[in-house]
Amino acid sequence: MTEKKWPRWIERDESINLREVAPNLYVGAEYATKHPPEGTKWELVVDWYGSSEQYPSRVRDTAKKLLSIPFLDGDVFPEGALDRMAKRVQAARRNGPVLIHCQAGLSRSASAAYALLRRISRLSHAEARRRVRVIPGFPRVTTLASARKWAEGT
Repeated sequence: MTEKKWPRWIERDESINLREVAPNLYVGAEYATKHPPEGTKWELVVDWYGSSEQYPSRVRDTAKKLLSIPFLDGDVFPEGALDRMAKRVQAARRNGPVLIHCQAGLSRSASAAYALLRRISRLSHAEARRRVRVIPGFPRVTTLASARKWAEGT
C-alpha cells in the first residue's frame, strides 16, 4: 500500500497542529503562525480566530500579508468570507506558502481549507475531508456544512 502524501504533518503539538494539505496550503492552530516552512515567510496568513490588533507581533514577523475574518467556532461562515478568502489565497499561493489558522486548527481553519480544496482543487468531499480532519468530531458539523454548501455552489 502506498503512503498518502496529504496531509503532510509539520508539527503535531496541539497549539500548532500544522499540516500541509495541498501544495503551499497549510492548516494550523493559533501558534502555527510562528512555524512557516524553513527559510520562508508565510505569503499570507488567513486568521479565522482573532484579529491582527490582538496579536500583531505574532504575525508581523512571519507573514507578508494577513487576512483576519474572526467568527465563533461552530458557527456558519460569515456572508462573503469564503469568497474573500478564496481570491486572496489563490493569488498568494502562486508566490509562497499560505497558512489558514484558527485557535486549534481543527474546525474553522480546517473547514475553510476543505472549501478551497473542493472548489479550487476540485477534490471530492471525502478526499478534502480526509486531508483536513485531525480528530473525530472536527471540523464541527455546522461550520463544515456551510463550507460544503459554498464549495458546491448551493
